[in-house]
Amino acid sequence: MVIKTGKDAAVRGALQRVLESKHFAQAAGLSNMLRYVVEETLAGRGLELKEYNIGCEVFGRGETFDPKIDGIVRVQAHRLRGKLKDYYAAEGNQDEIVISVPAGGYAAEFGPNVKSPLPRPSFPWRWVAAATAVAVVIGAGI
Repeated sequence: MVIKTGKDAAVRGALQRVLESKHFAQAAGLSNMLRYVVEETLAGRGLELKEYNIGCEVFGRGETFDPKIDGIVRVQAHRLRGKLKDYYAAEGNQDEIVISVPAGGYAAEFGPNVKSPLPRPSFPWRWVAAATAVAVVIGAGI
């Protein structure tokens, strides 16, 4: 579920919490990239985000930047996705809004933080199967 851009203030608040976290405090390049893709997405330009634009605007590559030769954007996007995952697994596990940058593109997505329920203990089927096998063997008199 993607939150509509009418929730811009809430998304910007969520972005600020992420950027102020220990996961992003010392990662200026990733913070700048995240801020850029979130703001571009909120402005309705998420689908226009390309490696060239990000390389020039975020990482200061010049007009001669060629994303086929310089993989900075792909590498940093991969690192950004990992940092976001780490953030939401720790500090951000109670955040109401989750910001993500799905693989295959650079547009940010915003959705509710769906906390997974506590794992339910599984029924011990292996023990039941083993006990049944023992009972059959004993009952058969083998």
